[in-house]
Amino acid sequence: MKLLLVRHGDADYSIVMNRGHVSMGCDMAHLSPLGETQAKEVAKNPIFKDADIIISSPYTRALQTASYIMRETGLAIIVENDLHEWTPDLTFRRKYVDFKLIDEEMEERKGIWDKTCKYKWETPDELGERAFNVIRKYLGKYNKIIVVAHGLVFNQFIFNPVMKNCEIEEYEFMEDSKPLGFISRKNK
Repeated sequence: MKLLLVRHGDADYSIVMNRGHVSMGCDMAHLSPLGETQAKEVAKNPIFKDADIIISSPYTRALQTASYIMRETGLAIIVENDLHEWTPDLTFRRKYVDFKLIDEEMEERKGIWDKTCKYKWETPDELGERAFNVIRKYLGKYNKIIVVAHGLVFNQFIFNPVMKNCEIEEYEFMEDSKPLGFISRKNK
């Protein structure tokens, strides 16, 4: 089954930050004007011809991007909760998450979390299994799926640590496909 992995367009976090949203509440951020332009452009890509369906992360920036693709292709969107972005704070309490410190801790521990960690983050293995379990549900039902989600989610399928907003990557998903898990991004 062919997957067309589409990273969402550029987001504008100013409203959610100004309102003091915490943790996953920040993921209600919508597309910026640039992100809307990116989404409108990617939606016209002929690669989407013959796709069967669109599945999307529930986060606003991904849903907005998927909606532009839906308008151009006429395909239905299925919202898949478990395609959400990597969760750097599994306590869901922090107002500000220092991604750099969490990323450093995860690098030091090669993606393995234990009780001695300073932060409670989702491991790459957990992220990968969550995302792959979503895709497994579609095996045998569709030939070509447009998946709109997030860079770190897609790095479980293909290693592209600099995947740009609205970039498309192709991935052949098979029954024995496995997530990539932890891959060090140091010196990349």
